[in-house]
Amino acid sequence: MSGSTLTPDQMTALAQSQASKLRVARQALPPIIGQGFVGSVPGHRVTKGRNLCVRPNQQLQPLQMSRHFFLHKEQSADDSTLNALITFAAADIAQAEDAVILLGPEAGPVLEKLNIDLTDPEDLREQPSLFHYKQPKVAKPILESVLEGIKTLRERGQSGDYYVIVSSDLFEDAHINRHAPLDAPIYQIQPLLASSGFLFSEVVPEKTGVIFSLARNTISLAVPMDTFIDTSLPNDSEGRPRFAVSEQIRLVIDDPEARAELK
Repeated sequence: MSGSTLTPDQMTALAQSQASKLRVARQALPPIIGQGFVGSVPGHRVTKGRNLCVRPNQQLQPLQMSRHFFLHKEQSADDSTLNALITFAAADIAQAEDAVILLGPEAGPVLEKLNIDLTDPEDLREQPSLFHYKQPKVAKPILESVLEGIKTLRERGQSGDYYVIVSSDLFEDAHINRHAPLDAPIYQIQPLLASSGFLFSEVVPEKTGVIFSLARNTISLAVPMDTFIDTSLPNDSEGRPRFAVSEQIRLVIDDPEARAELK
């Protein structure tokens, strides 16, 4: 048990504030926040045809993940050390969340590097992703690639409210001036997308990107349990107070045709 003067709610507020600064996917996908852990999340994948319908009982498996930390016994009442650990752990959870949303089952190496614990590691296999496994690299100039992606989505009936998430190198390419000041591709890309719709993440593989439309509300982020500090953990074998930054999420893709690879 910690002797900190911080309440669990204050700890959670600190963790959520830190994570919100660093998340990428949530900038495009406002989370649907729940009230606690759940066994499944409802899906609403539409069956297309002359008469649209949604197959009943679409139950999707969410993923619960945590970043654990402890205080040395002499630090049990040290709020500044606790703040530092919460901030660091919340940053790891934010990056882990983006990895799961963007990479799905392929996020394993990122989660392992971040020392993220999954309540059930098998659940990772059931997570969808915005990026495809071994997605081909973008071979065209970034502006041309985005325009082609928009054309593809429009042909599928996905018109407007576009977001693009790319690797860091493609993000840099978009901001490099070509021949004169202020003629970087980003100035032509931004008007094509939703506000602040051109994003990048360090977890995205080199030279890859994805574009998706939220016009039909068929891609969303369910967060049954938002980021919080678990203070219920027992002390470790040496009597040190233990904590975890935890959350439960599920990317919901009700129409796979609302996303397209950048090529």
